[in-house]
Amino acid sequence: MTLPKPRIHFEALKAHEVPFLKHVLSLDAEHRLEIINDPTGESCGLGDFARAYGTTYSMTRLVLMYQWHQQQVVVVGPRMQAAFANTSLENIPTDLIRLPHPCFYLATPDSEGLTLWGGERTQWHTVSGCYVAKEPTANAVIILAWGAANEKSLDPLDDATFWFRLDLDRWTKQNMSLDEQQLAFGPHSDDKGLEDEFESIVSDANMNSALSNMEEESQMLPHQDRILQESRGHNGKINIDHALHSLLNNRRNEASDRSMEMFQRGQSEEHVIRVKETARKLMRVVINTILYMNSSNSEVSNTVTNEGERARLKSRLKGTKNPRKGSGKALQRKLDTLPEHKVVWIGSTIEQEVGGDRDFTSTGRRVSGHIRRGHYHTFLVGPRKIEGTLIPKEQRPTISNWIAPIWVGSVKEARGPRMYGIKEPKT
Repeated sequence: MTLPKPRIHFEALKAHEVPFLKHVLSLDAEHRLEIINDPTGESCGLGDFARAYGTTYSMTRLVLMYQWHQQQVVVVGPRMQAAFANTSLENIPTDLIRLPHPCFYLATPDSEGLTLWGGERTQWHTVSGCYVAKEPTANAVIILAWGAANEKSLDPLDDATFWFRLDLDRWTKQNMSLDEQQLAFGPHSDDKGLEDEFESIVSDANMNSALSNMEEESQMLPHQDRILQESRGHNGKINIDHALHSLLNNRRNEASDRSMEMFQRGQSEEHVIRVKETARKLMRVVINTILYMNSSNSEVSNTVTNEGERARLKSRLKGTKNPRKGSGKALQRKLDTLPEHKVVWIGSTIEQEVGGDRDFTSTGRRVSGHIRRGHYHTFLVGPRKIEGTLIPKEQRPTISNWIAPIWVGSVKEARGPRMYGIKEPKT
């Protein structure tokens, strides 16, 4: 099976000499950093522009970040996309969300179920990838999805985009607060977004005193005490699925604006729901990709660059009589447009092998095709014995690693994706 070719947004902008890109990339380093570090545009003098054209300003910042951090590209094929999209993002330890680069482009070739609305004329665009960046001034992740031009587009940049921002610290705190509230007062309705639920509950005048007294109550059950300690410990957790549901209501200007960038292009409420579903799936692909790359047994290819081709073109250019004319000019044009990105594939073996039929597991048992859930797995580390005496397992140190979801079993008898949560490590 041949791996699909990724499409990279930055290269499309470069190839068509987009004026705004040429302008911002021509700025000196100090001015580019001002824009990169300014999420509102106020400090760098682009506040009005950022308020009027939020997605374009977000794209400008992300393009600058991508170029500043040496154009890193991570490619996730369709099978890995499907596996990641069907793994829940509830109760993720935030300290595991460590981006492989401060900014990178995640390419999603041959994606399914990832679409953005481009307006009545071009309608739906398949997502080819997204920029993923750590917000320089906060513990937040920014994602801008790109739906490449389709058969109805007038040119390669007649496309669609959508962005959103996830504040990890804020949502972790609210997730922890909700855990504490549920211990004190029982579970509550799940029909609201996390932020809506949190703000409506804490309005109770007795809430703060109740929460502050919870740990002091001698009648507190042991398992409740354990949950409280875990939620307040070093490894805070976040329910990303729930947080994303809330932030897409755009109460804090953390997503593409509905009135300015959705409905003005003829998008109905049904279209909005479909775009939100794309955002949910894409967020799962992004976060699970990050978790996978940080795991101990991840399959990440060697970095592929165009340095070999660049050296070859430079050598040929030196051999021409006049580099400014004829073949010399053509070689220089190729050099100028040769991509500078650095590309890695994740899970490429899975992408290639799944083209064949793997009917049997390693034990020889025949199973129908399905996605095995992603989960944590705990490994014992350190010596097994001290002076010839076995150390009890419960006394040995452990480490927890992320085991990525993978496709197993028969392709011919696939039963479709299964929704799985994250399995907590056993201690």
